[in-house]
Amino acid sequence: MKKQLLFIATFFVSLFISQNVYSAQHVVNTAGNTFSPSNLTINVGDTVIWNNTGGFHNVNATLATYPNNPEGFGNNVASPGPNIDWPFQWIFTIAGTYDYQCDPHVNLPVPMIGVIIVNAPITPLISSITYNDPLCFGDFSGNDTLYINQTSPATDVTVQLFWFNPNFNLWVQMGNAFGPNNTFSFPNLGSGNYRIDLSNTGSGVLLDDAFFTLVDPPAFTVTSLISNSISCYGSSDGSIDISVMGGTGVYFYSWSNGSVSQDITNLSVGIYDVIVTDANGCTAQEQITINQPNILQASGFVSQNIIGFGNSNG
Repeated sequence: MKKQLLFIATFFVSLFISQNVYSAQHVVNTAGNTFSPSNLTINVGDTVIWNNTGGFHNVNATLATYPNNPEGFGNNVASPGPNIDWPFQWIFTIAGTYDYQCDPHVNLPVPMIGVIIVNAPITPLISSITYNDPLCFGDFSGNDTLYINQTSPATDVTVQLFWFNPNFNLWVQMGNAFGPNNTFSFPNLGSGNYRIDLSNTGSGVLLDDAFFTLVDPPAFTVTSLISNSISCYGSSDGSIDISVMGGTGVYFYSWSNGSVSQDITNLSVGIYDVIVTDANGCTAQEQITINQPNILQASGFVSQNIIGFGNSNG
């Protein structure tokens, strides 16, 4: 019990640290035909949010306009939001100096331009983790991507992925990756609690860690079957009524007789297979037999012949 409580406490503390300490948000507003502030110094991993307080403006830091920017970004000219273009935000993952402008007002006597200086961290740190849960119950279609605030020049790092085994209360290594990258991805993951360790490849020193959890969708099953057998030999009045539980989204049905409805009727004697598919492509299947009674045959025998012509004593 103490181990479980320690794991839970470590999970939430580390998640809080990884998601909140190493990144910050900064706001830049349009003020007339200027950006305020027009000069901003931030750290790798920080987010800048631009707000349009009035007029038609945009943020243009594309490489076509500023080829010396470490990377490009921008939005369209538009009036204040909320809309598809405003507010506009960008997460800075590469250190360097970024110039940008407002296209409609860059040629004014005082051009509407801005500069953002992004400082690299002293050591690589985890910026964030994005992940996708498994598509089907019990499968290994989950994945995660780790984003790192790299140094400048980039540091060679080692990323190790661990899965927590609840049966033995221990962490099991599931994979590792190396390099001076900004991102690392791990595919083919099942449900469960995971930990990522980031360390310096050269020294082996642990630099950071983070936790995330993948969750299965509800188990996908055919929960009940109601089959009505044929009423008379040779008839086609059998029926099957099924119920389905779990999975994701809408269900699609495929019966061995070609039907695509949930329930089927007017059935002859035989075996019927159904495959149910949900929106994620997960499947559940079942087989049902429709029976019929034995053929009805008349039978009889003569117990007494008629005695005397015209009598009714048979």
